[in-house]
Amino acid sequence: RTGRQRVTMLLQITLGTCLLLLSVLISALNLWVMEIVFLRGHDWLIRRPHRPKLIILVTVFCVWRLLAGMAAANGFLNFGRLTALLIEALRQVRGSQIEALELEEKPWAHSEKCDAVFG
Repeated sequence: RTGRQRVTMLLQITLGTCLLLLSVLISALNLWVMEIVFLRGHDWLIRRPHRPKLIILVTVFCVWRLLAGMAAANGFLNFGRLTALLIEALRQVRGSQIEALELEEKPWAHSEKCDAVFG
């Protein structure tokens, strides 16, 4: 590998690590904010009437779980799309490698292809 490829690979690993750490940090901040909201609302939540507050909390948590499921589905779709992209790129590279090997073995095949395309 060349020095440029190593630098590119190191940059990609660093970027991926930073994105993962940013995701964990955002999740931790989100949980921290939720804890603060629940602590501040504790007195209000334990006072009467209980049913409307229970309905509000259950609704919020259901919406939260739906959003989490949608985010997970989005992640699966992104993973599938990127996997398909990588496989297509590998297929293209491998096809070019095979074509280059054929040209090395049969140099006259290239001129025949050119004649067929350009007439």
